[in-house]
Amino acid sequence: MRSRDFQRAASVRFSAQFNAQRKGFDSMTYDDDSFAGGDDRDKLLPEWGRSSDEQIIWFALAVLAVLAALFFGASRCGAISDIADDALGGGGGDFTDLTIDEYLSDDGDLGLSDDLFELTDLNSDLGRESRGPYTVFAPTDDAFGDVADAGGFADTDEFFDGLSDSQTDETVNYHVVDGEYTLSQLLDKGSVTTLSGDVLTFDDDEMINGLIEIEDANIELSNGIVHKINGVLPGKAEPEATPEPEATAVPTAVPTAEPEPTPEPEPTPEPAPTAIPAAAPAAAAVTLATVAGEQADLSTINGVLGQLGLDEPLGDADAGPFTVFAPNDAAVGAAAGTLANFSEDDLRRTVEYHVVPGIVPASEVVPGARFETLSGRTLVIRGDGSLPGGVGVVTTDLEADNGLLHIIDGVLIPADLQLRSLNELVALEPIQFDVNSATIRPESIPILDNAAAVLGALPAGTQVEVAGHTDSDGDDVSNQALSEARANSVREYLIGQGVDADTLTAAGYGEDNLKVDPEATDADKQVNRRIEFTEAG
Repeated sequence: MRSRDFQRAASVRFSAQFNAQRKGFDSMTYDDDSFAGGDDRDKLLPEWGRSSDEQIIWFALAVLAVLAALFFGASRCGAISDIADDALGGGGGDFTDLTIDEYLSDDGDLGLSDDLFELTDLNSDLGRESRGPYTVFAPTDDAFGDVADAGGFADTDEFFDGLSDSQTDETVNYHVVDGEYTLSQLLDKGSVTTLSGDVLTFDDDEMINGLIEIEDANIELSNGIVHKINGVLPGKAEPEATPEPEATAVPTAVPTAEPEPTPEPEPTPEPAPTAIPAAAPAAAAVTLATVAGEQADLSTINGVLGQLGLDEPLGDADAGPFTVFAPNDAAVGAAAGTLANFSEDDLRRTVEYHVVPGIVPASEVVPGARFETLSGRTLVIRGDGSLPGGVGVVTTDLEADNGLLHIIDGVLIPADLQLRSLNELVALEPIQFDVNSATIRPESIPILDNAAAVLGALPAGTQVEVAGHTDSDGDDVSNQALSEARANSVREYLIGQGVDADTLTAAGYGEDNLKVDPEATDADKQVNRRIEFTEAG
């Protein structure tokens, strides 16, 4: 009960009690010895002109007034305390209806971070709920202003214009960590590695690398967390000023007698100069791009890397380190039909699914191991030690200055892209059922066998929903029941073909999600009668 309601109730109870007491007093006679109104011996304060019973009533009222004042003050203090707690809690917030990119755009204090991130390819991932999660350390506008001033730039626009594409990517990646970390988790871990491969350390003062302060932590978004910081990484410590040496006293010159002149010695011939050996040239850096270029069976993937502009970071000796699982030419050729239907963004995501930040030697590629890739998806090693889809490693641990390279015999395709390709295939050859029945027709068995192969090749643990849909013919209840029955029928067939039952769920949507609405033709209805496969969770 709130304090005001409690006080109102207390007042009502007191009024009732007081009226009852008053009636009791009114019913007493002055002959009653217990309240002899005229006897000063019964008074609390004999010098007060009131009778003893009146003094008792006034004293009780005074006590109740004091208690009411104390109670009201305590309740007000409690409310103020709650407000203070809210104010001191500060920072953070739940913005899970926004992506990281959307939050940077909306926050008035992070406009320059948003401008810088938009210059990179990573920004598209930060704008998608399906990517990540990421932890972003976003410098405030004041932080960028301080850096521009310190560098002698006229403004932040001039500072940004002076960055090359690679410098921009490196700066942004320095501020992003793969995974979702709250401030308390960062303090517990002590350090994390950014997408640029650099290490950030955290101390109890909530400082990054002992130099940059986290101003506003734990801003929760749909694809990660943002922490506002008051500097731009990497921070540079200010050098301590070297104290000027104290001046030494100049001794007073004491006149001395001039020495006798000595004869000049005969000049000696100068020795012939000796040749200085030339410095040995520095050894050229061996990068991942160098190692990949030396492999005769990686020519196709090298061309794809160049097309997407990913050869630049792999060719930078100072970048990384990275571990690359590179498909050989035969693997890329076998997947050419699937890859040909991919957009450039799909292709980029697929390539990034083959790259893991950090060093992963072949000895760590063991059953159950999990590695976060640049695509934001996790690479899970299967029970037999192979990569998703049964892809094997044929050449291991090719070393470079900026990482390791393994050659593999298959192309790793993210689960969502595999399911999209499967749905496109099923749309061309729909799964057929008997009329008003969940019985699968024989002509659809080959397409379901193909679906079982695709689902079995997904990364371990990928959850897939088999979704049944109908057209608008018939009533809603019947269509809902039919869609559920057909989805379950497909699920049971796939389990019979070896797909892990724990990874498959079935759901019916009746006529709720029509692809063609309104349905003008029988062809429209046929499009709406369908089975779809979607990644769950």
